[in-house]
Amino acid sequence: MTQLQAFLLTLTIEVPVAVFLGRRLGLVDLRRLALVAVAATTLTHPFAFWAAESWHAWSWASRAAVIEIAVAAAESAVYRLATRASLKQAVVLGVATNALSFFAGLALGGVLWWVARG
Repeated sequence: MTQLQAFLLTLTIEVPVAVFLGRRLGLVDLRRLALVAVAATTLTHPFAFWAAESWHAWSWASRAAVIEIAVAAAESAVYRLATRASLKQAVVLGVATNALSFFAGLALGGVLWWVARG
């Protein structure tokens, strides 16, 4: 998967999830939340993609854990600073959106591998 494909897949998952969760968490300005979700992903995705492709000295699991924790923390900070979300709401948004996109990427990778092998 190219970086652009991974970025578009991430946006496709994280923006609607952020808006859905924002509504459930009682956040009022969902349009702003959607824009912040795009901005947060745009800021963190290049680092995540580069690190996933470059840190080969680490095991896959270690690499994935460090990258996802760093990205979730950074995006939580963006949600906190750019919206009226409380710290708890921002962390829920940052962790949940990234967890869902991470596992969706794993699932898609598994499907593509299965299809490619015949």
